[in-house]
Amino acid sequence: MMTANLHYASTWARDGLVKVQINFEELLLDPIVPTRARSLLRGTVPATFRLLEGDPATGYATAVPVIAYDPGEILVEKCRAILTRTAAKSRDLVDLFLLERDPGLRVENHEAGVVEKTRRSVHGSARYPAQARSFNERENLPLAEDVRPLLPKPIDFDAFQRHRERVIPFLKGLLPRILA
Repeated sequence: MMTANLHYASTWARDGLVKVQINFEELLLDPIVPTRARSLLRGTVPATFRLLEGDPATGYATAVPVIAYDPGEILVEKCRAILTRTAAKSRDLVDLFLLERDPGLRVENHEAGVVEKTRRSVHGSARYPAQARSFNERENLPLAEDVRPLLPKPIDFDAFQRHRERVIPFLKGLLPRILA
C-alpha cells in the first residue's frame, strides 16, 4: 500500500489534508460502480458564492462523473477500519450510520464480507493482528465520543447512538472468526 498525505492551506484555523491511499493487494468483494461526486453545495448557488468571474461556485456545485467503490464495499471497509485502527475513529461509525440511513445497508447483512476482508487484512499485515486483538481496549471510545463537531449537517443523534451501541458489539463478536 502507498499513502500520500497532501497538505494545503485552508481558510479554517488549521491546514487541510487530503489522504490518498493506493492499495495494490486489496480484495474487492463488489465491482466498482459509476456514480457522480457531488459537493455539499446543492440547488441554486447562493449569491454570496458567486464572487469570482466565470462563476466557479456553479462549477463546484456541478456533479462530476467518477468510478467508486460499491456502497456495500465501503461498508465492509469501514468495519475493517474500526476493527483494525490504532485509535478509534468515530467518523467510521458516522459513515456506517449514514450508509444504513440513506441506502439502507445494515452491517449485519454484510457479516461474511466483513469477516473475509478483515481476516485477509489481519493475516496479511504486520500491524493489523495486534490492533484487532486489542479492540477490547478501545471499543468504548467510539461509543462515547461526541461526533456532532465532525458533521457538516445535523443528524438524529439518538438514532446514531442506538446505531453505534448495536454495531460495536456486533463487530466485536466477529473477532474470534477474524483472528482464527
